[in-house]
Amino acid sequence: MNKTIIISSILLLTACNEIPYSTITNNPVPIEDKSAPSPTTPPITPPIVDLGTGGLKVVIHESNNFSNTDLERLEQARVILENVLNTEEFKQKVLHFTYLGEETFVQNNGYSNLEVYNLIMAGAEQYPKQTPVNHLMDLYTELYYGSSGVIGYTNPSVPTIYMNNYYFSDYTPGEIAGNLIHEWLHKLGFDHDYNSTARRPYTVPYAIGYIIDDLTSKL
Repeated sequence: MNKTIIISSILLLTACNEIPYSTITNNPVPIEDKSAPSPTTPPITPPIVDLGTGGLKVVIHESNNFSNTDLERLEQARVILENVLNTEEFKQKVLHFTYLGEETFVQNNGYSNLEVYNLIMAGAEQYPKQTPVNHLMDLYTELYYGSSGVIGYTNPSVPTIYMNNYYFSDYTPGEIAGNLIHEWLHKLGFDHDYNSTARRPYTVPYAIGYIIDDLTSKL
């Protein structure tokens, strides 16, 4: 995972590489914080009460550079993502996600697990512009051809999620779904460590992506 920060325009480019789901343990060793500067905490205030389960619709507005076969796989991933997000199983996984014995995510912008869940269900992106609470996950995707190391990336100045065909071509629809929500969560203002660290799998983008991938194989 690499990030390029252009201070003059306050531009944060987030590129994410792969950490196998199996690397997540129940008792990670605390390490020094080596995170890059994080985006501003989303200004919306999520409800702190349980509003119920589901209600989020996943919409792909753009899909550039995809072949017809790729588009079919992308659509399969979209359907999987929407279905899994709206299950009680997903909600419970988020609400009871733990780090170092506490129900919390790393780099959670000060939000509780319930607030993180409510933010996801609200569908109110903060980058590149604030959208209202509309219960829509707005996705703009583009396939590119790169080398190994970076699964995909996004940029707060544009809505696009860039997906590396090096991985996309071999990924299952469930893995693609996990990558999509990982990058989309950056649009909500959630970040993760610059380097591959012991705590990074417990950040909101990584952890939620792994939850989606895990539940896809079980549901």
